[in-house]
Parts: sequence; C-alpha cells; structure tokens
Amino acid sequence: MALVVDLYIFDTENVSFSSFKTNKYLTKEDINDASKYISDPDRITHAVSSYFKRKYIKDYYIDKSGKPLSNNTYFNISHSANLVIMGKCNELAIGVDTERIVNIENGMIDFISKGIEKEYIKDNLNFFEVFTSKESLIKCIGNESLDNIKDIPSLPLNGIKIYKEKNYNSKLLKYKDYIISVTLNTNEDYKINIINEN
Repeated sequence: MALVVDLYIFDTENVSFSSFKTNKYLTKEDINDASKYISDPDRITHAVSSYFKRKYIKDYYIDKSGKPLSNNTYFNISHSANLVIMGKCNELAIGVDTERIVNIENGMIDFISKGIEKEYIKDNLNFFEVFTSKESLIKCIGNESLDNIKDIPSLPLNGIKIYKEKNYNSKLLKYKDYIISVTLNTNEDYKINIINEN
C-alpha cells in the first residue's frame, strides 16, 4: 500500500479569534490558553494548532526524540504569517515547515547554506525552498544532535537526501505566497493528500 501524508491547511487571513470560541472541537482550556497570547494573530495560530490536534489527533504525547506521536500516528505542525499547516502520517516520522515568501535580509543566504545550495539560491523563492526543506528534515529527525543548519541537506528539494546514513524523502509545494516542505524518514515515494480547512 502506498504511503500517504495528510496535509491540513488553514489560512487564517480572514478569521477572527472570536470565531473559535464556539468551535465544537476546542475546549474552554484551549481557548483560555490561546487567549494568553498578546496579539490576535498569535491567538488564532494557537487556536488553529489546538483545533488540528483535537479534531485529527485526539490524545498525543512527545516521544523521546521530541516528536509528537499519537497511537503510532506521527504529526507535525508549522505556521507562518496567516498559514497554519499540519502533516500527519500513520507509518513514519514526519516533519513539515512553511514560510511566507518575503524579502530576506542580507547575510541570510550565508547563514543557512554553502556550496551547491548557495549556488542554487538566486532569489527569495529559492531561499525559502532551501530553508523549509532543511527545517522539515530537522523536525522529522526530532531532538537528536544536529549539525549547523548549513550542514543539514536540502537538495534535492523533491526527492531523497541522506543525512547521518538515513534516507529522507522530501516534497515541496507552493501555496499562494508560501512554500511548504514535507519530509518523511523513508526512501519510498508517498502521496500528499491536501485537506484545505477553509
């Protein structure tokens, strides 16, 4: 049977925090926790993260490598600006990352890349392709000792990379003005099932 990743996407651009107060999946504690954040965007992001976990994950814990796990279902959440995503895989450890494509500051390319990666980065889009690819691999691994971010492989952006003698298969997607990277700890191909929540 082919591997499948469920990728849940929630665009919060036209959403108010008050709309979550009557959400059937969120508890009073979830709303109180989200209310502790100072800004509305942070409250909304926290509420959406809780919503994803309550609706699709239920009970979960953090395993010894720092990865969230629920009944052998692996999941990972990321957010940037108005986008919150959650990747879920029943079989294998997963890492996801999303970033809005914005203008990068001077020095950021040197901070995250070297060699062929540095040569690949020609613009802001390429920068965030490389960055999210590295971040999703880091999240897939968990809290194991990691090298400097420059030494975390990002290429190929879509395909298999080897890190510390293990295979990782990454896929990159563009959603509006965001880049999304999904990484599984496998050399097998997999399908991404996108579930748009709004």
